[in-house]
Amino acid sequence: ITRNIIRMMDGDIQVESRLNEGSRFTAVIHLELQERAAEQALELAGLPILVVDDDEITCENACLILNEIGMKSEWCMSGQEAVERICRRQEENNGYCAVIVDWKMPQMNGIDTVREIRRRVGEELPLLISSANDWSEIEKDAQAAGVNKFISKPLFKSRLVSCLKEALSKEAQKVSDEKVYPEEVTFEGRHILLAEDNELNAEIAQEILEATGASVTWARNGQEALERLKQSQEGYFHMIFMDVQMPVLNGYEATAAIRGLKRQDAQSLPIVAMTANAFLEDVNNALNAGMNEHISKPVDFEELKAVMRKYL
Repeated sequence: ITRNIIRMMDGDIQVESRLNEGSRFTAVIHLELQERAAEQALELAGLPILVVDDDEITCENACLILNEIGMKSEWCMSGQEAVERICRRQEENNGYCAVIVDWKMPQMNGIDTVREIRRRVGEELPLLISSANDWSEIEKDAQAAGVNKFISKPLFKSRLVSCLKEALSKEAQKVSDEKVYPEEVTFEGRHILLAEDNELNAEIAQEILEATGASVTWARNGQEALERLKQSQEGYFHMIFMDVQMPVLNGYEATAAIRGLKRQDAQSLPIVAMTANAFLEDVNNALNAGMNEHISKPVDFEELKAVMRKYL
């Protein structure tokens, strides 16, 4: 858990241990200066905002963060009360600058709440949906209802500042639906070589990759991946996802062998390490072996798509 958190912050963690003496853990993380963060939130200071969530503690915590930013926050625990408050403030010409609405609420969920707010007060008010769940299943409904932006729980100060600044900017208000809710990325016609010795992992990875429209060829180890590439026409494969720990030839050895092939695509073919080893040294080992990227397991779909977009 600690390793993954530190890795998300582009950091590293190491341990030195001596028998009967003890252990020393050293973590290196990159932190932004507080003064700079405070400057970035200045444009939000004093703005009124409403938080809508059926959990009281969540409301209080969110408002605590918003107040620290300098905003004037209020909260309520139902969609119906939120609509009434928003309409009342609008009539008084003292409307909220934005509203953060929880997706899953009883009686009137977040999407229904947004839809009713849009019906009553129009399109100008920025509305954000918050959730700890995957919202891909409601993206289209949310877009149709009038949601401006999604924000993940738990709510962190930096994420709130970023999302609110984006939602409140005039340019963001004019962004097309395609930009706010990008269409599902597709890589039809692209051929992926997947090297993975674990059959279950390979099945999962193949299903994820094929969900993007790409076709996938599975190799059970590094040697088989090397042979599949040798047997293919130059340029047939557009990318390789390579597990590191495999029998016969491991991922590093297979990558070195591929880079040494006498064919035009051997040097330019993107090779991405897929491994549960996520230490900074593992990332460096992958890059030193000739790989282009490193993705840790379990694979995050959005990270995977981002890497595919970069090279395909």
